[in-house]
Amino acid sequence: MDYFNLSFERSILSTLLFHPIQFENTRENISVIDFYLPSHQNFYNAMINLVDSDKPIDEEFIKQELEKINLFDEQVALEIISSNAIANLTPYINEVKELSSQRKLLSLSLHLKEDISADDKIDFIKKSINGIEDGISIIDDFSGTEILESEFENKIIYDTGIDVIDSLIGGLSKGQLIYVTGAEETGKTHITYKILENISVHQKVGIISLEFGKRKLKERLAGMIKRGHKITPQNIKASFASHSILKIEKMIKKWVSEGVGFIVLDSFNLVENFKSSDNNANVIDTGRRLFKLTQQLDILLLVISTSTKADHKEGNPSIYGGQLLNHYCDQKWHILRDMETEERLLWVNKNKQNYQYGKEVMYFNKDGSIKAFREEVTDYKG
Repeated sequence: MDYFNLSFERSILSTLLFHPIQFENTRENISVIDFYLPSHQNFYNAMINLVDSDKPIDEEFIKQELEKINLFDEQVALEIISSNAIANLTPYINEVKELSSQRKLLSLSLHLKEDISADDKIDFIKKSINGIEDGISIIDDFSGTEILESEFENKIIYDTGIDVIDSLIGGLSKGQLIYVTGAEETGKTHITYKILENISVHQKVGIISLEFGKRKLKERLAGMIKRGHKITPQNIKASFASHSILKIEKMIKKWVSEGVGFIVLDSFNLVENFKSSDNNANVIDTGRRLFKLTQQLDILLLVISTSTKADHKEGNPSIYGGQLLNHYCDQKWHILRDMETEERLLWVNKNKQNYQYGKEVMYFNKDGSIKAFREEVTDYKG
């Protein structure tokens, strides 16, 4: 029996080449080592490298990627390009993964015939089963006491450093996804960056800036320091090129491994996700993945989102695309602005309990501070 299907492997790669919109979903479901043919593994790995580098998946770029490491096989590339693209990749992916699992089991059985010790056999079986299960994790089982301890022991609370916000919500904790929304020029960016700067005094923080470049962020930090703000630049990590959700996930995981616990994403509207041709489906998928990151990595993630007309319907403090992301966040902060008085209103909504706090008044003072009262007349425009 053959434990591979080269025709199916070529069809998967051909589909991704001609319909790259399917790549993200495919990447979540099949890995490089699931392909049997080494040249197919190389081809698929080249696609991954191109996506992670924000380059298009096409024949020429794949060729360049493989030629750099002397792995381009023109005959294999021709066979892939000549294969039929498939509308529904799921059964093809399932078949290739099933054959991959069978190969691993076969390797396991052959290895056990070798003259090795019982301990070595047990160790090899454990490692092999983990690989075959491909990420299936053991379910954690807690007693009531352990649940209480895990809930309240060493729970890290962040003060935003903005009195009007801290008095309203009582601080922020890890494991939360919070959307800061509002129309253009309302001040949501100023509020969010101010919180990041305040927390950076004592903690490592990160900002994924998709809207502002390196120069503008450097100018802002320099300006804060000149005005006497307590800010610790060495505690701030920044990324300006992580536009795809895949690169964002990768960057956040890297930062967390380096001790970062608080991260700002600016802004949600510019995150690229090509999992589907349906924009609403991509918005939901992006929100779901960000929410999963906060839970799995136990981080606090503030996401800035410029709201749309649908978000403002009947004064609803929603997020990009109406109600699309309401179930994938812990809190929503909606910022409103009176252009004449420069008064801002902060409306906090805790989605899980559907509980809405009252609207709190804020003013942006000339020195960049945010207060519940105006300290001086300012021409600051948020």
